[in-house]
Amino acid sequence: MLGSIEKPEVECGKDKICKIYETDNTPIIINGNHINFLMMGCWGVYGADGYVNYSKTKFKNDNLSKSDPEKLLYGAKRVSDAMIRLSKQGDPIHGVILAGDNVYSKNAEDLTEKYINDYILNYTKHINEEDKLKPEFSAYLEVLADNFKAKLHDFNEQYKSGFLNLINKIDTNIFMAAIGNHDASSCEILNDELKKHNNDKWNLPGLSYSKRFVTTDNTIVNLIFMDTNVYEEDSIVCDEFVEENGKIVKNRFKYPKNYNQYQLSWIEENVKPGEINILIGHIPYLRIPHKQPKGDKKKDKGDKKEGDKKEEDKEEKKEKKDKKEEDKEEKKEKKEKKEEKKDKDPMKSYYVENFCNDMEFLVNILNSKGKRIDLYMCADEHNQQLLYDKKLPPIAILGSGGNQLDPLFEIEEDRSKNFEEKVGKFSTSDHGFLELKIYNTGLVLNYHTIQKDTDGNATGIVNVSRFDIDRNGKLTYNSERY
Repeated sequence: MLGSIEKPEVECGKDKICKIYETDNTPIIINGNHINFLMMGCWGVYGADGYVNYSKTKFKNDNLSKSDPEKLLYGAKRVSDAMIRLSKQGDPIHGVILAGDNVYSKNAEDLTEKYINDYILNYTKHINEEDKLKPEFSAYLEVLADNFKAKLHDFNEQYKSGFLNLINKIDTNIFMAAIGNHDASSCEILNDELKKHNNDKWNLPGLSYSKRFVTTDNTIVNLIFMDTNVYEEDSIVCDEFVEENGKIVKNRFKYPKNYNQYQLSWIEENVKPGEINILIGHIPYLRIPHKQPKGDKKKDKGDKKEGDKKEEDKEEKKEKKDKKEEDKEEKKEKKEKKEEKKDKDPMKSYYVENFCNDMEFLVNILNSKGKRIDLYMCADEHNQQLLYDKKLPPIAILGSGGNQLDPLFEIEEDRSKNFEEKVGKFSTSDHGFLELKIYNTGLVLNYHTIQKDTDGNATGIVNVSRFDIDRNGKLTYNSERY
């Protein structure tokens, strides 16, 4: 059972404590019988739109460089333009939800090799040649590379070009942001985002917080923003890079032990019976993956090379040894596959195990107390999805706010089922956003998909797919928009 747990402290830099569990008990009053929100995430691309030749930084063999450019399609302006148009069509928008990754790395395409090399030289010039041969030097170069990559995330620039110049023009009174993994690329970025709270309608009082809305017919909507970065690998809050005596030092700040349990307790306390409770985070606990499931990939064993005449005997012995090892490995693989076949579930690739386990635990507690989460909204996957495993809340994924799009790898076993039985109810790899209308009787989810031509330009056509969720959790597809 979850109970009241003492609030932990979360360090997000030296002598910096991030606010968490900021519960807002003063509701925003809405005149009318329903509440309208717009929602999307993965939008922090500095307003980029259309095809862009994009390079990122890479660190390999102790060398920091930029990658070959890729042609990527961005959609930040087309998404914000469509949201602005909708907000001015008459039905008021009572808030905009930004589900994390509010900033990404800037394009490294324009960086010269000299600029990168000068950066490395500046922070290694004090190191003598003998010390550069030591393993510690390789580790230090990796720290320099991490700092360089973090510096390419410029939230203040993104705030101006992506937020103030675009998103902020939506006709609404509040923009409620969640924290994504890219927002924690460094402690500096994370703190920059938190410092903007209450500026220009930007609302981000802490890593986790709640906001309440009440209509004049007493429909109460409870928005609970959680921090899903705790489910990322290594459970890092952020890395802080500081300069000391001409060197860059990386200080790593981790979440307190059992932080996920503290957060679940806070969520459980904030989910109210009789109210419409919507949970918002960045990563999904359930999604159609954007990568081919590992079990479907064939192992590439590579080609063997022959030695020259003098090395024939040596090579032959080596090949026999390798063959022996391969036979051993093959037997091991066959055994593993046999074990997998016993209980292999092709749907496993849809679930984010650690997060999903916590959500199942939370839902069981809520059910025992007559409470429920009506919807979970998030981003992370760069596409649009709606999924529903009936033992968990329905999940709306809208990582379609501007960054390059991700493909979708649906499992045939799920795709072939009818709408009522399948988990993946809706998916499309297109830019767009969610229009969420909340009534006392339930939720209306309108997925706005922005169409593009063969050159990647926005056509001005926006397709809308509507889904309804009633107060008992029944999800239906509705061909009517409203």
